[in-house]
Amino acid sequence: MNTYMKNRWKRRRERLIKQLGGKCVKCGSSEKLEFDHTNSIRKYNTIGNMSSASEKKIQEELKGCQLLCEKCHDEKSAKQQPLGGERYNSKFEDWEVPLLRQGYSLGHFSIREIQQTHNVSKSTIWLMLKGFTYRHIR
Repeated sequence: MNTYMKNRWKRRRERLIKQLGGKCVKCGSSEKLEFDHTNSIRKYNTIGNMSSASEKKIQEELKGCQLLCEKCHDEKSAKQQPLGGERYNSKFEDWEVPLLRQGYSLGHFSIREIQQTHNVSKSTIWLMLKGFTYRHIR
């Protein structure tokens, strides 16, 4: 990323942080703030990956975000991670599968968007969407 784009993104990020209140919603800190998606199913992209996106797309993504400091964000993420539950090797949670299938069929998610938010291959997503995997979920 060249200097112009870095500076542009820095100004945009500062404006977005200010728009969301400028402090962690949990502890009130204004240090090391991060954008947190309140609903990972509606997460299309990370704000940090949208440096060249249109203002409209960023504002749409920002609607599902809150500000958390690094510490509170890490704590929240740690609580959401499974600790080797019944399906320790699964790529998707059972409750996500019908929502992803429906969202994809209605055009709300693309395979690429699911790939970015879940860090899985396109073939894994395709198999899940077509019902070849997660057959026990309708």
